[in-house]
Amino acid sequence: LPPREHALELPCLASLVFGMRTVTISEADAEAFARSGLAHLFAPSGTQVTLLMGLVWLAHRYLHLPPLPLLLSLLAFYLPLTQGEPSIYRAVLMGFYAFAGWVWFREVDWHTALWLSSALLVLVKPDMLHDAGFQLSYAATFGLVYASPLLSRWLSWLPEWLRFPMAATLSAQLFLTPILMHYFGRVSLVGPIANLFAVLPASFALTLGFVSALLSLPMPSAAMPMSLMASKLASCVVGIAHTFAAPRWACLLVAPPSAVETLMMLAVLTASVAWLKGNQTGGQEKVAMPLTNP
Repeated sequence: LPPREHALELPCLASLVFGMRTVTISEADAEAFARSGLAHLFAPSGTQVTLLMGLVWLAHRYLHLPPLPLLLSLLAFYLPLTQGEPSIYRAVLMGFYAFAGWVWFREVDWHTALWLSSALLVLVKPDMLHDAGFQLSYAATFGLVYASPLLSRWLSWLPEWLRFPMAATLSAQLFLTPILMHYFGRVSLVGPIANLFAVLPASFALTLGFVSALLSLPMPSAAMPMSLMASKLASCVVGIAHTFAAPRWACLLVAPPSAVETLMMLAVLTASVAWLKGNQTGGQEKVAMPLTNP
């Protein structure tokens, strides 16, 4: 990036692509993202893994390259840059599960992928169970997989292009809220609406930033315009965060619940969704969801 964009916009763009642990953003920006309910955008997760899988699919289809070695090579490039974010490991394991389904033409059951990936991570590194990033990543993904079909039916009056993003955002926020209350003692009242405005530019910024990072060494001249566009979109996301965080009522301060109380709230949410789904469908439904989470 040119010097001005490098100084002003690179921190936010790098945080979107590689996670907040990779680069530090300003305290004002971090507070704005927390108050507006957009802090989850800085957790690298399934979006990046989905992009990698998409690149592998294109290379396999049009260049006839072997998919598995190529995917492993791209992950070897990307994973060290995320500095061990639990959410990216969750997405990688779920991605391999989906990748195996793609190779062997099997339907992917995201419930199985979610529980299997969490069990493997805890088995390999038990202390990850107490990591806030691990808990937030799985809570958001569980909400997306488990509750979004129900919310999507409730929002059937919306146009299709808006219904799924709204259902995905609300379902993830629903299961994130108890954990955010436990760790930070606050609830963003503007989060669902702020996400609707921010998800699209953030997704484009992430995609362009990710591809430009891959091209920066072999084709720097092609990477530069992509980086410029991505940085402008990242700046737009920062502006959205500050706009929604500005009102005093944007964020509600609460007494942080204990760990037991947090688990009880999540259990009640899960049971409530199960009861509502059972009443509407007469049984458990099987859904196939994308790798991404809000």
